[in-house]
Amino acid sequence: MRLGVRLLIAFLAVGLVPFMIIGTLSLYEANRTLSQQSLNQLVSLREVKKFAVKRYFNNIKTQLLVFSEDPKVAEFMRKSRFFFTGYKTDLAVTDEAMEKMRRELLTTYMKDFVEVLSASDGSELNTLKEAFSKLDGNAIVIQYKYITENENPLKKKERLNRAKEDRTDYTRYHGKFHSTIRNYYKRFAIDDILLIDPDNGNIVYSVQKNIDFGTSLKDGPWAGTKLAEVLQTEMKRPEKESVLLVDYSLYLPAFDTPVGFFATPIFYKNETIGIAVFRLSVDGINKIMVERAGLGKTGETYLVGSDGLLRSDSKNRGVKDSFRNPELNKVDTIATAAALSGENGAGITTDYMKRRVLSAYSALKIHGLNWALIAQKNLDEAFAMVDRLRFRFMLLATVGFIAILAIVFFISRSIIKPLRRLEHNAEQLSIGNLNETIDTGRRDELGSLAKSFAYMRENLKNSFELIDDQKGQYQSIFENAIEGIFQTSRDGDLLRVNQALTKMLGYNSPEEMIKTISNVKVQLFVNLLDGDNYTKLLEEDGFVKGFETMLKRKDGSIITVSINAQVINDEKGNFRVFQGMIEDISERKQVEEYKIAKEAAELANRVKSEFLANMSHEIRTPMNAIIGMADLALGTKLTSKQREYLSVVRSSSRALLTLINDILDFSKIEAGKLEIEAVPFGLRDLLDDVADSFKVQVIKKEIEFVIATSVGAPEGLVGDPLRLRQILVNLIGNAFKFTEKGQICLEVLPAGQAKGAEVGL
Repeated sequence: MRLGVRLLIAFLAVGLVPFMIIGTLSLYEANRTLSQQSLNQLVSLREVKKFAVKRYFNNIKTQLLVFSEDPKVAEFMRKSRFFFTGYKTDLAVTDEAMEKMRRELLTTYMKDFVEVLSASDGSELNTLKEAFSKLDGNAIVIQYKYITENENPLKKKERLNRAKEDRTDYTRYHGKFHSTIRNYYKRFAIDDILLIDPDNGNIVYSVQKNIDFGTSLKDGPWAGTKLAEVLQTEMKRPEKESVLLVDYSLYLPAFDTPVGFFATPIFYKNETIGIAVFRLSVDGINKIMVERAGLGKTGETYLVGSDGLLRSDSKNRGVKDSFRNPELNKVDTIATAAALSGENGAGITTDYMKRRVLSAYSALKIHGLNWALIAQKNLDEAFAMVDRLRFRFMLLATVGFIAILAIVFFISRSIIKPLRRLEHNAEQLSIGNLNETIDTGRRDELGSLAKSFAYMRENLKNSFELIDDQKGQYQSIFENAIEGIFQTSRDGDLLRVNQALTKMLGYNSPEEMIKTISNVKVQLFVNLLDGDNYTKLLEEDGFVKGFETMLKRKDGSIITVSINAQVINDEKGNFRVFQGMIEDISERKQVEEYKIAKEAAELANRVKSEFLANMSHEIRTPMNAIIGMADLALGTKLTSKQREYLSVVRSSSRALLTLINDILDFSKIEAGKLEIEAVPFGLRDLLDDVADSFKVQVIKKEIEFVIATSVGAPEGLVGDPLRLRQILVNLIGNAFKFTEKGQICLEVLPAGQAKGAEVGL
């Protein structure tokens, strides 16, 4: 039998028959696998949405706590709740003005407000009239000033900082703090921020200035709304960092749209002075839930509350419609019932439109709320891949049969051997053997193919060597760098860190650090605003350089660091990672602070010395004049009393002059420049001068002061009389201080009894 026939039979037997068997089995397995894959995909999408929704509310919670702990917010709350109650009185509103305000504010309610309602059929007019009738005078005045007189349109009233022609304390503080709170409102992208007095339920502040501003949640027009639950729950006796999430419902002051409320207490000196409330629209949830990545044409994800009403828009129903027509738009399915009872699952079921769908459902617990999260896709789309796969299999089988015939025809020509050689070469290349010899001696197409294989082998070899070198260099730099090196995702997840950064932040290994830290901004940055600024700079500029901040180590200690980072994009320009280096500059900061402190101390010491020198010289001049005048006066004719008093003046002046000299000596001692004089002086004159200095103490304490001079004591000495007098005055002064009765004796010893000195005292 010819080779061509044998090849045909062999290829049909070896190629087509196994292909049919394997294809049939593969089709069956693919059917099962794709079905499971569709379910797994929906489950994955469900979990991604679940995580995103939880993170959204946790972020809002964090922002609410940061807002409530802002000292400026606490100060404004403390002042505004007091000034709010007297707003009408402070404004001195007359009866005529009050009637004008009431009339124009009612027009705002019944015309302007109704015109901007999201869907008005006129039924809200009665509700608005009833609400207006419950406004007290203070609420009418403050709403008139901040809503009716506010020239900005509704939904833009937050642009006004101060009411016109209003010098009240409330408006003064409103103008001072409104921009600060408005910045929170803009940065957090929430529907409104309210401040509530917990004692009387007054809404003393609102960013948006809607018609609930200035009203009381205890007895005002909105006392029966979901917002009033803030006052009717445990918020009456809150703890720090406690939060309350009130479920979504229609709220007329929010233009009759579904909103929820996130509330937490505001403290001042451990006392609850107010309640901060973030009003949340469904827009934030919708941004997460309507994202269609991975859902195909008919897929969707949506949230259902415990009341069976939607909490996010679906493809065929909206949250607003669901709340306005609960009987028609209630989502009452097997999947939602199971999820609301706490179950997680997936399978084929019927959705709210009575369609057969592939559905993955899960319970969603958020700060006390019980919701259901549903991810679903129509069965037709879910299993469309199986039908396409079956068609492709049949088409491939037909093409395969034809291809086998064609291959046999060409193989029958004497090319089997070189093909087998090339096949062998290809196999060696595929397993990484780049040293395999390739025969390139043929001059036909197979020869060209062989040359291409050889060229490809050389290119692969060079490429792999280059990749290995670059990989080794990068790994060496990454592992051995002194600075901490990191890679993070856009959401703040740590992707990679080196050993230096691990050691810097007190972790045992990079793996432990990556596993422990799930959000870099929240868990590492001491100041969350620093984390926000760091991320903002990276997003806007693509890099940060020398960004100094404080980071928390594993043990809770804090270090000061400098961060250099940049955005790394892939070859298509799409974001891949944030990558950067962190340097610990705590020691450098301490050295800088020490240097500043040292310079300050040296400056203070220099100023002190200059002060002492100037003071001492400025006092010593008039003191010498006093001593000189006393000497002159003593040379005139005086009574004994006058002479005695002048002697005391002279002696005391000399003592004061000595004290001044002591101050100068102290400065000299500090400077290391004190010198002892060696001049002749009379011992008796020195002792008499010392005795005169203590006449007042002798008379006052009635103690006898005796100076006993032994026979043989010299009269003239050589030394430093000023220093000797200082020593004697100090010693005798201490003796007077601690002696209550008896006598104090200063004895002068001759040289023979003075232990080697000329005289002993």
